[in-house]
Amino acid sequence: MAPSKKTGRVNVPGKILLLGGYTVLEPTSPALSLAVLDARGRGVTTSVEKGARDVLVSDEFGVRKEIRSPEVIRENVAASAFYMAKAYLESKGLAGHWEVRVRNSPMFGGRFKSGLGSSAASTVAVVESLFRASRLDPRSQGETIHKLSQYAYAAYAGRAESGFDIATCAYGGSIVYTRFLPDSIELPGNLKATEVLERLLRSLGGAWRGLKVEKARVPARFSMLFFNIEGARTSTTSNVGAVMGWRATHGREYASLIRAQRLHELAGIRSFQRGEDDELRARVRRAREIQRKLQALVAAERADFDLIEPPVLTKLIELGESLPGVVVGRCPGAGGWDGLAFVTDKNELKEGTPSKIVAAAKEDGLALTRIRLRLI
Repeated sequence: MAPSKKTGRVNVPGKILLLGGYTVLEPTSPALSLAVLDARGRGVTTSVEKGARDVLVSDEFGVRKEIRSPEVIRENVAASAFYMAKAYLESKGLAGHWEVRVRNSPMFGGRFKSGLGSSAASTVAVVESLFRASRLDPRSQGETIHKLSQYAYAAYAGRAESGFDIATCAYGGSIVYTRFLPDSIELPGNLKATEVLERLLRSLGGAWRGLKVEKARVPARFSMLFFNIEGARTSTTSNVGAVMGWRATHGREYASLIRAQRLHELAGIRSFQRGEDDELRARVRRAREIQRKLQALVAAERADFDLIEPPVLTKLIELGESLPGVVVGRCPGAGGWDGLAFVTDKNELKEGTPSKIVAAAKEDGLALTRIRLRLI
């Protein structure tokens, strides 16, 4: 019998940004990002086999591609991760050719994306797979895998983004995250292999100012109730771009709103970790009120802006919070139509609560699909 070419399997969680939406973009502003797997314990999984060429296969991304040229960096985020990881490993004398297969849990959605971070999870999964294939222990290489994944994602996007999603996936659990200053890394000005490698290595070897990642305490009785909104999706890039565009011409007003929101987000992070239901709900409600003020100001000048918390979802959050066992609800992350999340007390949650929320949404013309998640 021929020996197996497989070198192992990687399983990376998705994310829900519960506290710190938009404030996470600001230096020194922590956010609470919850790591989630599906009911069977899966996120984005990868398998690696030795091969004659470097190949990335992902049905979800519609990719079966040989990874050779740095031009793939701008074509696909998982391909960027593959190229960057291989370039780094080869610079350390770790050669070899690999076929990496990426598979998404159904929790990330198919026709209707769930907003749980499949792109970030795929980025981290590809990097970690290649480290494992090169016989490097992911636990001892955790910081490098995290930074390399951040860099690959930023190189694909053309800019450093908040990075909480990559950090959640790389650390494999719920975290309190403060972003690094974008000028801590040097992105390639062109796609020449030598420049890409030089800037990658300088970035990984430098100090990432402001970056802070701490494991979040998740009370054992807390669970997540998450709904995908079928037929609707909000682009995080577009929404954040609209808010930052408004900020550019309304700096003082923006700063005032963000300072006020940040106070409640920070208090909410503490309340979540302490399991203080009433205080958590009060703080999230105040943060949401401030976000609705911000969205009204941005929407008044940007007709294409997806509201951070559309009124129909405000109604559903208020309904959910009136039901037994529901602690607090929110449109997570950049908000809009990417999903609806509730923190629940699994000891108090009633079996009929999800169906009541789905039925109420249907009355307002929305189709919600519950996604069963495990909070880690």
